[in-house]
Amino acid sequence: MDEKKAVYTPAEVMKILRLSKNAVYQALRTGEIYSVHIGDRYLIPAKSLDKMLSGDGRPFGQLREEP
Repeated sequence: MDEKKAVYTPAEVMKILRLSKNAVYQALRTGEIYSVHIGDRYLIPAKSLDKMLSGDGRPFGQLREEP
C-alpha cells in the first residue's frame, strides 16, 4: 500500500487480509471487523484495521477510542 487511506472497501480488506469474499462479509456482519455501514456499502476505517492487526487483544467489533 503506497498511500494511507482513511477507509477501505471490503474488496481491499480481502486483499490485505488474504481472505475470501465470504469470510470478509461474515466478519463484517458479526462485528469481527469493525465497519461503518452506509446504505448498502461497508467502509472499514483504516484506524480500526490497523488496531485489529496490531493484536491489542480486544474483540474487533468492540474497538473504542481511548479517552
